[in-house]
Amino acid sequence: MRERVWKIAAGVVLALAIVALLLSIARLLWGRSCTTHARVRAEVAWMGSKILAYRCDTGVFPESLQALTRDDLPLGPYAKQAQLSDSWGRPFYYQVSEPQQRFAFYSLGYDGLPGGKDQDADIVYEGSLAPLPSQEWLERGQPVQAVDCSAYKLTQAEVSELTRLNAEWKRAEAARASAADASGSCRRGTGHKEPAQQASGPAK
Repeated sequence: MRERVWKIAAGVVLALAIVALLLSIARLLWGRSCTTHARVRAEVAWMGSKILAYRCDTGVFPESLQALTRDDLPLGPYAKQAQLSDSWGRPFYYQVSEPQQRFAFYSLGYDGLPGGKDQDADIVYEGSLAPLPSQEWLERGQPVQAVDCSAYKLTQAEVSELTRLNAEWKRAEAARASAADASGSCRRGTGHKEPAQQASGPAK
């Protein structure tokens, strides 16, 4: 009887060990892409909101995603260069139609190809159009779609204050960069003598 109990217990332990091993393998095979896919969905949502913020602040959509990185705008930059690509390392896709006041913004998913299902499905910003050929995209949808800027609407005083704070931050960043360059120059120059000045006149 005791031997039978031990055999059953050993069988249960072995079964649990096999299940744990299978779960570990599944996490190794699919865990990374699932995590990345969720992260890209968050990136698409965040970047889409920055495109709308740019539109509401300036009155026009950015002509390209690169425009979001400009620091000469009162409330810019809206994004960093590294944020123009998804977590798979591929650039986001962006199209804009100013006359129709709409845009398309999306990532092509895990496989990097249009369409697909599950992890390979395109990740499209809510409210923008799914990836289509350019001409078909321009012809689809209503002629004019209003952009809701209520979430980004600021009073003139708030705009002035944000502009001032942004300008101060940029000046501080420039000062830190300048100080770092100067410090690097000093370190590079340590232990080196200035070359002797060459005589400009004829030797006497």
